[in-house]
Amino acid sequence: MLSGGVSSGLFRTIDGGLSWTKVTPLGEIHNVSALTQDPREGFQNIWYYGTGEWSGNSASLGSAYKGQGVWKSIDGGLTWSVIPGTDSDHTVFDSYFDFTNSLEVSPITGELFIATSGRIYRYDGVSLNQELKLEGNSTSSTDLVITPNGNVYASFDGSASLGGVWMSPTEMAFGHKLHKMVRQQIGLLQVE
Repeated sequence: MLSGGVSSGLFRTIDGGLSWTKVTPLGEIHNVSALTQDPREGFQNIWYYGTGEWSGNSASLGSAYKGQGVWKSIDGGLTWSVIPGTDSDHTVFDSYFDFTNSLEVSPITGELFIATSGRIYRYDGVSLNQELKLEGNSTSSTDLVITPNGNVYASFDGSASLGGVWMSPTEMAFGHKLHKMVRQQIGLLQVE
């Protein structure tokens, strides 16, 4: 079992949680904002974690923690390496991977989908491809969900240019916007 925290790093237990060992690489940033496992039979030793948190935590009084990319383990969380192209300098905002909001692994292909601040990426184990992005250098809250049959749903904050929910049927290119969310004065969302 693995567990991560925004101000503590990633921990692993092999005894049901009685004892925990920190497995975040020494000398690397220790803020975990997303964690996922490859759900496919025979690949469940593959794990990913993302770093960076916009809203911080109680220890930081709400200050942001910039991350240092997305990390992968192929041995059940014992050792970790950063995915090429996602590493960044956690002292300045120099990459959309400074803030990873969500990670999801396809139950069909094992591809990793990454929701960062204003971008959605797909990683196939070799190539990192940008699937959706906001105009210019805009940032926004993003999220991901993948269904058991491989449909990928990505969302952007309703105030963003791509605001709403997008779908990639069976992991093909995102091209179908399901609907746009619009904020109402009373704080509810309406589907356009």
